[in-house]
Amino acid sequence: MRVLYVVGLLLGMTAFSAMGADGDSPALDSSVSWSTIPSLLRRASVQKELGLTPEQLAKLDEVTRQTDKDMTKLRQEGRDKPARESSKAMDERVRERDQGYAAILKPGQIKRLNQIALQAVSYRALRSRSIQESLALSDEQKKKAHAIAKAVGDNTPKPSSGLTLDEITKKHRELAQSALEQFLAILTGEQKQKWKEMTGKPFDFKRDTGNLHGVGERPRPSPDRE
Repeated sequence: MRVLYVVGLLLGMTAFSAMGADGDSPALDSSVSWSTIPSLLRRASVQKELGLTPEQLAKLDEVTRQTDKDMTKLRQEGRDKPARESSKAMDERVRERDQGYAAILKPGQIKRLNQIALQAVSYRALRSRSIQESLALSDEQKKKAHAIAKAVGDNTPKPSSGLTLDEITKKHRELAQSALEQFLAILTGEQKQKWKEMTGKPFDFKRDTGNLHGVGERPRPSPDRE
């Protein structure tokens, strides 16, 4: 059953792969977080922003459901395997998922989804190797970016701090926004322009849901970090 699914997925990707070979069609990027893209695709506001059709939503849902089953199985099998081996298998399955999504989406939809995803992961993107490479950060900039991102986690109040969840969330958002401002301050003019292109126009994140189900994966970053 798994083999048939992968074969079908690859056949469905033929046209997409042909376009991607000459750089005309972008690929989805889950390098910062495995769960960001499926989480965004559940949102009605994102579905509207991308202009997804009912047919696309149905196909995306199919990919998501299959991924859910596969990831659950991989986690169960991973209990008896080294952590690195298990993580590598899940990384590969996430890449297959994103290829499945990309085969369904139009190039413009992929580009915008990547932009929204980068906005969603916020300061966490600063530690991603792929993001750092896209911006051509120097070694010194990478060190500063890592320190800026780390400070958010270090300074976010813990549940034991006595603050309410709303207060902790508010503080975390303030720290995340400050981290992005600090990050932009260490970029060159050319890098800032590249970042602007990568993130696109600001997206208004609303608390809503759409048609897709979750992919059953922990909201954890991928290993693609410095």
